[in-house]
Amino acid sequence: MTPLLYDGELVYMCREKWPAHTARQFFTVTSLILQYVVPVSLITYCYTRVSVALHRRARARASITGRTSAGDREQVGHFQRIVNLTKDNSYRTR
Repeated sequence: MTPLLYDGELVYMCREKWPAHTARQFFTVTSLILQYVVPVSLITYCYTRVSVALHRRARARASITGRTSAGDREQVGHFQRIVNLTKDNSYRTR
């Protein structure tokens, strides 16, 4: 613990003591990669795979029937409205 003078009072504060500055940088970068970059990459990969599979299924269904049904068009419109609402709300929460 390190003693510090704060507002005329002696206070003690815990500080990290790294063997070298590069060790702290390595820890910070590694933490960022493992806690943010890897999960975001994995989620993006999974969502992309799901999106591609759904898109292929929709195209296959449309080619079998020769056209999209009114129900399919309604579902797509509903999905697009949900996406637009989500986009709008994400800007408002920031």
